[in-house]
Amino acid sequence: MEAKALAFAMGADYLEQDVVVSRDGALLVFHDIYLEAITDVAARFPDRQRPDGHFYVIDFDFDEIRTLQVGPRLDRDGVPVFPYRYSGRQHHFRIHTLAAELELVRELNSQLQRNVGVYP
Repeated sequence: MEAKALAFAMGADYLEQDVVVSRDGALLVFHDIYLEAITDVAARFPDRQRPDGHFYVIDFDFDEIRTLQVGPRLDRDGVPVFPYRYSGRQHHFRIHTLAAELELVRELNSQLQRNVGVYP
């Protein structure tokens, strides 16, 4: 949500949403089909890892996913993949639903008299 608000403020004409589905059918705005690269899923749900080493979004209900803390993208050794992006350790970011993001865009458009589109 924070990134979309920033893109809106920077004058984007469209905002892209990568959409995945949770086990209980919630449509989530998330770039990957697995969770471990940018969340604390391995610490919170260590027994849910598949044999291939991944924690897939589709294996979790949205109520579980929304408890995860989101941080910088790390490689398998814990090294930031993009060292010049946000690297804070506060981890106050969360995964949210497509509906919540669409509501944000509608509200920003309404309040700021813009017509920014969405591109799911």
